[in-house]
Amino acid sequence: MSTARIATTTALCLLCFVIPATRAPASGPRDSDTLVQQLLLQGEDASRRWMNGDSAGYANLMAHTDRLTIFGPLGGPSPMGWSEGLARAQAAGARQFHGSISSTVELVQSYVSDSLVVVVKIERNKVRLAGREQPEEWVERSTEVYMQQGSEWKIVHRHSDPLIEHRSLAQTLELLHR
Repeated sequence: MSTARIATTTALCLLCFVIPATRAPASGPRDSDTLVQQLLLQGEDASRRWMNGDSAGYANLMAHTDRLTIFGPLGGPSPMGWSEGLARAQAAGARQFHGSISSTVELVQSYVSDSLVVVVKIERNKVRLAGREQPEEWVERSTEVYMQQGSEWKIVHRHSDPLIEHRSLAQTLELLHR
């Protein structure tokens, strides 16, 4: 990973802790509460579509630039930047989901500045998965960083993981050494 990309990723992570929730300048529906609610609704729709096998909702929300990073719930290397290969991989991932039974989103925290919005949430889904007879709970902690591009807000970083339940250090080390 390049030094510039590490610096950018580190800066975005640090912003999660230092940007206070502030009102954005008045230029349309940019009130921070309204903006966060709008992004939550768009994300909930994208998640619901994903749980029904359709990756297009998230594809439409993501920045189609080389600045996009995704830390997905299954781990592994992070894709760097938008590409047709990433779009195909996302579509293949979404096809593992065969139907949303229920879906809710709980906002944990949000941070708003003039050019970035950070949304921290819990996504709770009950879904049908490929190769499984019974519906499964699919619960993730997720953090999304949005950057303003023109009049739209696009995801430049998404991190989601299934680490909802607390684990001991020993259990965490076991996961790391598998």
